[in-house]
Amino acid sequence: MSSAPSTASRGSPSSTSRAPIRPPTPTGPRPTEGDGCYRVEVTGEPHLRLELTHHGERGDHNVSGMIVTAQRLVNAVPAVVAARPGLVTPLDLPLVTGRGLVRR
Repeated sequence: MSSAPSTASRGSPSSTSRAPIRPPTPTGPRPTEGDGCYRVEVTGEPHLRLELTHHGERGDHNVSGMIVTAQRLVNAVPAVVAARPGLVTPLDLPLVTGRGLVRR
């Protein structure tokens, strides 16, 4: 008797069937533009909805997402430099905006 397993029980790669892998279908309403958005909805009177999308010059939302994230950090540099020595959190800093957008 042979101790090697039978090839019939192992199957071959060509005979193995697998269902294609698909991302889950979104359950909410589709954004009006692009593949996704940040959505804020306030139910009441009046009903308010804000959809915020971003995309780069070539339509790539990944690159524009990195730029949007970096903008806040870059704009915070002067306030961090001016802060007292030690750990600084966003709560320790003044409102960080683009230069000249908010006037006091």
